[in-house]
Amino acid sequence: PPGGPNAPVFYSMIELTGETAPRQLGPSSDTTPFIISEIMYHPADSAGSNNLEYIEIFNTDPVPRDISGYRISGDADYRFPSGTIMQFRSYLVVASDPSAVQQDYGISNVVGPLRNNLPNNGGTVRLRNHVDALMLEVNYGDRMPWPKGADGTGHSLQLHSPDYGEDDVRAWGPSALVGGSPGKFEPPPVDALRGVVINEYLAHTDLPEVDYIELYNSGTQSVDISGCGISNTLTTNEYVVPPATILPPGGFVFYEQETLGFSLRAGGDEIYLWAPDFSYIVDAVE
Repeated sequence: PPGGPNAPVFYSMIELTGETAPRQLGPSSDTTPFIISEIMYHPADSAGSNNLEYIEIFNTDPVPRDISGYRISGDADYRFPSGTIMQFRSYLVVASDPSAVQQDYGISNVVGPLRNNLPNNGGTVRLRNHVDALMLEVNYGDRMPWPKGADGTGHSLQLHSPDYGEDDVRAWGPSALVGGSPGKFEPPPVDALRGVVINEYLAHTDLPEVDYIELYNSGTQSVDISGCGISNTLTTNEYVVPPATILPPGGFVFYEQETLGFSLRAGGDEIYLWAPDFSYIVDAVE
């Protein structure tokens, strides 16, 4: 039964990797002070958003650095022109549509355009220096253990822990908010709701068993989850948690398919837990 001592548990990536840790904006390699700090490879599927792909570069050094002649390679391509200087501990965003990103986010430190799009189902982003030597490489994916929350939800991939290296899934997590934070520092999330995870689910059942989804408060304080949305699709918020739903520390709550209004597909499915204002996904599993 859900919440029982012998129940099979499907752990979320927040529990396994601590992906809510704040970004440590230090180098990820001893070959370069630059890091690939953020990747928006699959913007939210809404009108006008398909041109909001971007790659963010950060100079971790306390002094300005010349990035002239460097280039982004892999599935997308861009060469930084002569005279491109990144100030100390500054960001530079390389966008598929620079004007769209500038307008949408209200930032000016945007260059581009990227040649070719970043694949939605996983791809490669590289940073090469002025003699085309490989400095950094990320082979991101849209399947676990890569965070499901960054795949089409509006969240970006953020380099949370550079010490693991750019090409290690443990270094990456979803952005704190929908839209990401291109061109600027992203403060670490601090609200208690971030400690709520999709802890267990039962799918493809035969009566008298029914599908269910269980939530668990992994934090140290009580959390009001009223108004949170639970769905298995990004286009429809299937179920809204009723008012006055409080999860104590270590507390569980589960919802069966009759309450949720949907069942989990036998061939595999996705589960999303949205914040009440839909500004971010609290947790997501596939």
